[in-house]
Amino acid sequence: MAGTKGRSGRRKGSLSWSKNPTAVAGHHLQTLIEMWLAGVPIKVSPDQWLVQPIERKHTVPAKVKRVLAQFAIGHMLDVRPDLKRPGIAEVLAWTRRRAPANTLRQKRRSTVDEREDVRRG
Repeated sequence: MAGTKGRSGRRKGSLSWSKNPTAVAGHHLQTLIEMWLAGVPIKVSPDQWLVQPIERKHTVPAKVKRVLAQFAIGHMLDVRPDLKRPGIAEVLAWTRRRAPANTLRQKRRSTVDEREDVRRG
């Protein structure tokens, strides 16, 4: 029956990722990963800057990803102290679920499909 309370629409909590501390830290970590891949300097502590990649990369080394995860969790707790502290492994697993649509983590495909190029050629 449409309109019945509790029966229509999405399940309760399905859109409340902002209340999930792992998801909040994961979103922040994805942003930090994209910034690192783009070559933006990131200051993770008062006396530590992350070493930027010299040439174009599509992956982030595990050590750097772990430091970024710790920084994302710390920043999330500074901004939202009401959330509980998630584990680093949980946040890293959350970010491995799916990369954003427009990402520097994947090589871009050419605009022309290879099969189309062969047909033209």
